[in-house]
Amino acid sequence: MEITNYQNLVGYWWYAVDSNGYIATFNNAGIGEMPPCLRQDKGRYDEMVNAWEDYIEKNLPIRGSASAGIITPSAIRTIERRGIAMEEYGGDARRDAERGFFVYEAELDHTSKYYGKFLRLFTPNTPLRLGELDESVKSKLLLVTKPVLFVDKDIFSSEEIVSLFSTFT
Repeated sequence: MEITNYQNLVGYWWYAVDSNGYIATFNNAGIGEMPPCLRQDKGRYDEMVNAWEDYIEKNLPIRGSASAGIITPSAIRTIERRGIAMEEYGGDARRDAERGFFVYEAELDHTSKYYGKFLRLFTPNTPLRLGELDESVKSKLLLVTKPVLFVDKDIFSSEEIVSLFSTFT
């Protein structure tokens, strides 16, 4: 079964490995593109997400702190509205980065120049590498098809999401 309604404010996320073996999580926030290999097979998508959620909770403790990435004007407004410190911003996304993931999310603010693009929200100070993972989840990662380094990449366009992440490991 194909995922046909992926741009309906229901967030889909996936996990990918870059050319250096670093791991990232991507969240389309209900408006961003999805890699074709995920859209084409909802069963495979569900299998990936379930395996990762289970693995993360059981096997990936906090490894260290995380640095904030691109903070958009809408994120600043959210921080100010909630009255929180920058160190408290990010919730689950920050926690994923503290576990070692680079964290990307599609920009929701339609007035932003980044609308629909995937922005790096957090960078782990102690990145997780492919070699540290159990075999059970390695097959649940998307591979980049061209040289890409998450440590150097702040923004992914819709075109890159469609063309770069086209296969599972």
